[in-house]
Amino acid sequence: MKSTDTKIKGLKGQKGRYIQWDGGSGLGVRVSPAGKKSFVFMYRFDGKARMMTLGSYPKLTLAEARTKRQLLKRR
Repeated sequence: MKSTDTKIKGLKGQKGRYIQWDGGSGLGVRVSPAGKKSFVFMYRFDGKARMMTLGSYPKLTLAEARTKRQLLKRR
């Protein structure tokens, strides 16, 4: 499911932290139990899945996070 600012704002903290993925692009929003949101990027290196935190929401916007993801994918 593609993320929007409205959907991200509506994400609530749960008992454990979770990630809401942005339509299979490798970009996601990690939500802490306290409701803090951070953008994460999942990638593979040497055949292993790894995750990088891009920044916290709303300081980093959805558009900026998608741009960062594109730049990182090219590397």
